[in-house]
Amino acid sequence: MKMNEKYDPVNIELLRCEAGWLDVQLQVGSQICNVNFSHCFDPIPDFIAWMEALTTDVMRCGFEIDEEGSGKDLDAVRGWYGRYFLTIKKSYADIPEVFISARVHRRQLIEAIYRGLQNFSRLEKYNPKEWAFESCGEFLAKLTGSNQEEILFFLLPLSKPELTCFFRTVLPSHLSCFSEEVSKFNSLPRILEFALQPDNEIVKESAKKYPEGWSFAKMNEDNRKEELIESLQEQANSWEGTPLHTLRSEILETYLASDRDKESME
Repeated sequence: MKMNEKYDPVNIELLRCEAGWLDVQLQVGSQICNVNFSHCFDPIPDFIAWMEALTTDVMRCGFEIDEEGSGKDLDAVRGWYGRYFLTIKKSYADIPEVFISARVHRRQLIEAIYRGLQNFSRLEKYNPKEWAFESCGEFLAKLTGSNQEEILFFLLPLSKPELTCFFRTVLPSHLSCFSEEVSKFNSLPRILEFALQPDNEIVKESAKKYPEGWSFAKMNEDNRKEELIESLQEQANSWEGTPLHTLRSEILETYLASDRDKESME
């Protein structure tokens, strides 16, 4: 294979973001393959690990994308001068169904997919509320403009009943949705004031439906800080997808900042 051997350019496009799904289109040259990313089996960490492996000159590397009921296998076999032979086919098929079979350039592939996934977060059609994992601490920070240290500092002196009311008001069903009422407030003291109102129906309903949710009655005072940190890290929404606005790989950043493979792209 010659250094200037032709390769097919890779492109990734977001088609839809809804209810825990990212519908993505992968195009390699003139070949197109639509892939459905499920938040339950989020393939983005696998994509990152796969591309990181490619930077090590691995001979062959692949993984499966689980689309909840079907799937697709991505496989890359090393060639010369930064080229890889990329195949995307249907998983577990009695009769092989190949969607993409092409020679690609490692650097162009990594830049297209890695930067493409990062750029999804800037698109109007990307809605993190329909995809991305968010912790209780992240939700409170976004709502109040406080950082994690400020939130923890505010919570530390609160009594166990106050903590229980606070968290049950912020996240009444523990893992399914935020309280719409809380969204009206933009400060931690105001949320607490609302949470401690005797007629707070949110707390009453939460305690009734989820008696074990956000109960701090058994909190070990010796580990108060650690337990509060863990509570702030709890999942606070319905989705478990990778937050794209913070997606970053030091290995891929280092590779793309270097001159590796640039000459063979020309």
